[in-house]
Amino acid sequence: MTSMESRKYKGLGLYALLFLMLCVHVPILGVIGFTNSFTEEIYPLFSLLDAYFLFQLIFNPVLLSSLVKKVVEIEEKNNMFQLQEMLGVKSSTFLMRKWSWLSLRLFILQLIEWALILHMAARSSHFNFSQVASVRVLVPFFSQWLIASAFVALFLILDTRSKSPYFTLFFSMGGALSGILSMLTSRVLTLINPFAWNSSLLSISYVKGSEGFDRVINPVPWPSLAASLTGLLICLFIIKRHTRIRRDKTI
Repeated sequence: MTSMESRKYKGLGLYALLFLMLCVHVPILGVIGFTNSFTEEIYPLFSLLDAYFLFQLIFNPVLLSSLVKKVVEIEEKNNMFQLQEMLGVKSSTFLMRKWSWLSLRLFILQLIEWALILHMAARSSHFNFSQVASVRVLVPFFSQWLIASAFVALFLILDTRSKSPYFTLFFSMGGALSGILSMLTSRVLTLINPFAWNSSLLSISYVKGSEGFDRVINPVPWPSLAASLTGLLICLFIIKRHTRIRRDKTI
């Protein structure tokens, strides 16, 4: 089934879109990681990851909704949802295949991105490889993948139930804006609003001291891991209960 799903998406430009996500996330970090002053950065890995999560907060909702739209659109154009149902395949099974296919590729993309970030962080004399296997790094890593997977599941639900073909795109743009506002408002809102979850993974905070602002390391983001896992499980539960796909959408 996985190979069939991959063959179906040939020519859609999905891998080009995944490459675009890589280009959005990493090159800008290179501007930070390859400056001369970065070699003396005290928190090299955490500084790069914080910038990385901020870029994800702004761009990822739109990019992920575009990714989901492509895999759903090809089925709607070719009436594949109706054909699958005629063959006895449930809508939930159909959508779970798509979620699995996209989530696996997002995980591989994330591994590549983090490997590049680690390479940049290693330029600093303060970088320590023991940090890589620490809970402080592993928790944000898995939280990030859970967040992306939850959004894929959410957009699959919305795109197959909404009448407008552009609903998820505008929803993701509004969500990204709400995520930024939540990050600037309070810590509680960053955990309540799924679009702000990436900002809850930030490792460094700025505290006003006697001589300006001091940088301090935040606690391990266990609440973010719990929130993203809960959000993913809720979305997957809805997909498993998914029994209706709209037929009156204008393509």
